[in-house]
Amino acid sequence: MRIERAINQEKGFTLIELTITMVLTGILFGVVAVFITQPMKAYASNYTRSEMVDEADLALRRIARDIQNALPNTIRVSGTSVETVNVVEAVRYKAQGTNAISFAATNTTFDLASLYQTLSAGVFPANYRLVIFNTGAVDAGGNPIAGINVYNNTATSGTTVPPAGTIVISPVGSITYATTSPMISLGAAWQPAFPSPQQRLYTIDGAVSYVCVPAAGGGTITRYSGYSFQNATQPTNPAVAPLNAATSNAQLLGDVTACAFTYQAGSTQHNALVTLQVTMTRSGETIKLLREVVVSNVP
Repeated sequence: MRIERAINQEKGFTLIELTITMVLTGILFGVVAVFITQPMKAYASNYTRSEMVDEADLALRRIARDIQNALPNTIRVSGTSVETVNVVEAVRYKAQGTNAISFAATNTTFDLASLYQTLSAGVFPANYRLVIFNTGAVDAGGNPIAGINVYNNTATSGTTVPPAGTIVISPVGSITYATTSPMISLGAAWQPAFPSPQQRLYTIDGAVSYVCVPAAGGGTITRYSGYSFQNATQPTNPAVAPLNAATSNAQLLGDVTACAFTYQAGSTQHNALVTLQVTMTRSGETIKLLREVVVSNVP
């Protein structure tokens, strides 16, 4: 009997012991939580900011790439929107000799001085057009001047500079490229206004617009292409023509709370400069990213 009582006395814990153990364990976890919570919050904040920086940087790189690939003198900036005309490829045209391009009469065929490197022989896609020496000139009201600004789709009339009937961009119509010669054949006759000092012939496929719509709850930057781009003023409203009829529109960036795009035109002494600035906010964290794009604009 004495042995049995000794064994029973050694079994389990008392209620007081369990209570003390639970209290001490709770205090220990509370102390540990104080030291862990702040590093975890800091990690989450850093991760969120890093994620936003990566997304914003990728978006600005994409915009910068289109700006650097733009037809000279076609960059239009309006606060929160950027528009450019996209170059597919540039070659050199034949300026002298048999079947050289003429700037005094219309052309239906003319020879090239170099071959296309990315485009194959045959008929180009219907949206492809040719451009020579786009100056981007505008009148006193800011409207694109006919004949020398690609955003104006009409030929000049009754003027000497640029000559009457000339236009900087080829008319809508089939364009056929032959590697033998090499030669361009046009479905619609074309008389460009002025020769390029470097004999550059640009092939373009339309315009690209980036429209930023910032919002406190998270706005967007969207890329638009495949719309009627020869407009007197830059399109900035996605809800109306021509952007609402774009064949392609894709969101480039979300959570945008502010953005500012500026353009400093170049001169003979220095290149043009496009500045892109975007602010993003997510999960209480905010980042601001800025990118500058140098543009030569030599036609």
